[in-house]
Amino acid sequence: MLILLVIVILLTVYFNTHDNTYAPGCGTSPRVDYYTKLLNDSSEESFNRVYTGDRAEIGDWPWLVRISVTFRNDSLSLCTGAIVGNTWILTAAHCLHSGDIKYTSISYDSVEINPITNRIAYASKYFVHPNYTTPHKSDDIALIQLQSTIRFSDSVHALCLGRNIQPVAYETTFAVGYGREFRGHRRMDPVNYAREAMMDTFLGEECKKNEKIVCTFGYNQGTTKGDSGGSLMVIRDNRFYSIGVVSMGSQNSITNVMSEVRSFYTRTSAYCDWISETTAQQVKCDDKTFDINYLLL
Repeated sequence: MLILLVIVILLTVYFNTHDNTYAPGCGTSPRVDYYTKLLNDSSEESFNRVYTGDRAEIGDWPWLVRISVTFRNDSLSLCTGAIVGNTWILTAAHCLHSGDIKYTSISYDSVEINPITNRIAYASKYFVHPNYTTPHKSDDIALIQLQSTIRFSDSVHALCLGRNIQPVAYETTFAVGYGREFRGHRRMDPVNYAREAMMDTFLGEECKKNEKIVCTFGYNQGTTKGDSGGSLMVIRDNRFYSIGVVSMGSQNSITNVMSEVRSFYTRTSAYCDWISETTAQQVKCDDKTFDINYLLL
């Protein structure tokens, strides 16, 4: 009996102290099959579903979190983030840079803002990239360490990170967050639920010059206020990988029903070493390589 008790205690300590970021399940989601099928379907119905975007459904984005930062001057910052380890959240530096932080709550395992039913974690430490600067938002990336461990499951687990996840021109990417929703001419209203969108990458001059950013465009689909810190994702080997962190959206550029929206992201792969060092090796980018020739056709 004593031996059994010791084994239980040791197993408890192990699972509470070891990060299972890349246990089977990182980046897995029912949305992989949905979007893969959608991208291969050229019908008008399929196009309309892409164009209008979708309200996120529970279980589709297991790493999605909503970050609520309260500063000591009582101002509030509402952002999105991604679980990358069972005690680590990846987000944007500008979400944490408005003053001295009083406390931060992180809602997870949900796609709606509901104080009664949301699962909540709290931040213990903040790590803003040391080279982050304003107003240009260079190196706009940060990590939040949690006070307690998030138990991973089918509905809650990490988003994949990879050193070899690089943008390909005009590749379809995916974003999900709690950003404001387009309601009409220059009108962006806050919502209490997450939405997902599809955008294509483009390699404009600014993106070619700066290897630390990713650029996207979409028609009435992009990232807006509230989406900051969320992950821009691509599909590799039937998993979602982070390719960027939402930095600068284009909430003021939507003026009609066919407005092109351009958004800018901090390229995740450029910060793999910083992420690993900051988390004491608890979160690492994998070194997998992928056959992306089909994307170049």
